[in-house]
Amino acid sequence: MALIQWWMLFLVPVVLGVVVWLLARHRRRRAAAVPVAHSERLTALPGWAAALRRYRITLAAGLALVLGLIVVLGVAAARPASTSALDPQKKNRDIILCMDVSGSMLSFNAEVVDVFERLARGFNGERIGMVIFNSSAVQVFPLTDDYDFVAEQLATAGKAFDFSSSDIEFFAGTFTGSGSSLIGDGLATCVNSFDQKGQPRTRSIVLSTDNRLAGRPLYTITEAATLAKQAGIRVYGLNPAQFGLGTARDRASAQMQQAIESTDGDYYAIDDADAVAQIIARVQSREATALVAAPRASTGDRPNGVLVAALIGVALLLPAAWRLRR
Repeated sequence: MALIQWWMLFLVPVVLGVVVWLLARHRRRRAAAVPVAHSERLTALPGWAAALRRYRITLAAGLALVLGLIVVLGVAAARPASTSALDPQKKNRDIILCMDVSGSMLSFNAEVVDVFERLARGFNGERIGMVIFNSSAVQVFPLTDDYDFVAEQLATAGKAFDFSSSDIEFFAGTFTGSGSSLIGDGLATCVNSFDQKGQPRTRSIVLSTDNRLAGRPLYTITEAATLAKQAGIRVYGLNPAQFGLGTARDRASAQMQQAIESTDGDYYAIDDADAVAQIIARVQSREATALVAAPRASTGDRPNGVLVAALIGVALLLPAAWRLRR
């Protein structure tokens, strides 16, 4: 056991010296008292002798408890602590939530956010970021393992898609391009949102879109998926229009599925009950080991023993003090 404020122990003998000096001074005052004649008749009584003996024992016990409390509280003030070596582990997985916020997705995005929230709750130690896109893409928050912050941001996103509210600030920056729902450009932005690219990290994108293109993007979804594959990034797709009507929706869904699966990712309908569990399992299966950071020393206060001793000392001192007053 180490003492963080070890210099506090030097105060213990000072306090003990003050206590001894006060007791000696009190004794000198009693020695100067006026003697009473024939007091030996009283002090010779067996009851007096027994009472005096009990008084002296109680006084000695009380004095010992006071001195012990001074020592114990001095040790407590010095902050006893223990030091241990930690080998912190950090997960080396990064996940970008990539969300299409175009008009065709508005009626589905509240459900998408709910899926994202369940995904975030299922991860532990992974870094999560979020990008939204329409005719242009905007980073909502960068990669972070602060899950309270992630939950707060996803709650804000959920409110933005609540039609009873009018929070349009959430969509700021997503209308600066030409056209609408430029899925390939949005996915390409998500691919480029990963940092620490020279480090051995596993990277994944969870893409939610119906793949209903309305404009001329710089990248098609197929080309953006190729960028992801070249960077070693797996894409997991969530399509709310998987079971929509019409041949155009069928072609869009088939194209999206083909692009997603080309990255060795998985493709799901948004209402697939197993989507969240399967995406979490796939992401976590890519890397079974964790990165071990440099060992560091951790020092923590360990006052339990001395505080318990102080509490016991006070509990014993109180009845002794009560007896001395009687």
